[in-house]
Amino acid sequence: MRCGVIIAALSVAVSCLKVLFEPGHIVFSLAELAAIVFCLYKFGGRQAMLSDSVHGYSFGQNMGFILAVMLFSGFVYGVCEFLQPHFIVSTMADKVAGDATANDPEAAITALARLLFGILRQVLYGGIVGLFVTPFVTRRPEPQNTQHDEQQA
Repeated sequence: MRCGVIIAALSVAVSCLKVLFEPGHIVFSLAELAAIVFCLYKFGGRQAMLSDSVHGYSFGQNMGFILAVMLFSGFVYGVCEFLQPHFIVSTMADKVAGDATANDPEAAITALARLLFGILRQVLYGGIVGLFVTPFVTRRPEPQNTQHDEQQA
């Protein structure tokens, strides 16, 4: 699950940069996409190499791995998105939103929604990216030598 933590850390860093700098800046989003593609490719390739060479590593197995990693990443990202306005960029959030949400009962619902949408965002994002990464990571099963093949040689 190290890959999930790395991806979540990258996503949180990009999210903080988007808050601190111009929100509509696409460079941060493209850098995040490239980093996630690279991480999923490297960790998926490592997982494929660890798989049994007789059975191979199928498209479905890699998508399952990617979705599991992104689910974990989404949980970490969601928790950080929940904490971001309060701790990570609290001075920036105070300047933008003010202190009106300090005793608001709807703030708890909003915080839970941020957590759930963070998880959903990462799983959907990883699933879509995984569809393009997975074909390059799959591993075909290696053919086994049988006695019939040895007799022909």
